[in-house]
Amino acid sequence: MPKTYSRADWGARPAKPGPGPLFGSTVKSFVLHWPAMSKPLTTVTAVMAALRSWQDYHMDDKGWSDIAYQEAYDQAGNTYILRGLDMQSGANGDEDGNEENGAALLILAPGEQPSEAMITAVRGGVARHRGLFRNSRGVKGHSDVRPEPTSCPGPIVLAMIRAGAFEPRPSTKPLRKAITPAIRAARKIGRTRLADRLRKIRDGLRP
Repeated sequence: MPKTYSRADWGARPAKPGPGPLFGSTVKSFVLHWPAMSKPLTTVTAVMAALRSWQDYHMDDKGWSDIAYQEAYDQAGNTYILRGLDMQSGANGDEDGNEENGAALLILAPGEQPSEAMITAVRGGVARHRGLFRNSRGVKGHSDVRPEPTSCPGPIVLAMIRAGAFEPRPSTKPLRKAITPAIRAARKIGRTRLADRLRKIRDGLRP
């Protein structure tokens, strides 16, 4: 099962003083990025090592307060807490971009297709972000908000954004739960065909 890893879990350095928390009234969208590393990272250990390396680069070479992003998601569907969704990122190109948008990192190499597990994790991040910031509605790519041209987060993810692939989907769990007693009741009174039809409907619903 996918897990959520804290800063302590992946070995983050303490952040330096920085821009601080986001203000809800200014946040408009959730922006997706990628690192475009040379090859896929296939283990949690490899992802954590990469996060530490990127944090070092951002803090020591760029002079930023922390790793630039708020959260990261890998192909196994794991979530890594970076700055945190409530903290302003340093990834969106300029001050306005960082004040108006969240920033998440999809751990993908060029040509990699996001897995269903990663897509689900991203949707969860989008939903949590919107829970924090009521004016946040869009999902965008880095190239949609950066003032200077960039290919981030790559053509595959950009196409998926345009298709709405990362939009959160409402849970069908309450409906599935409600159908189950109806199936039992139908069987109890001998309505086996009705029970079978209800079961097929229930089992066809997304969890």
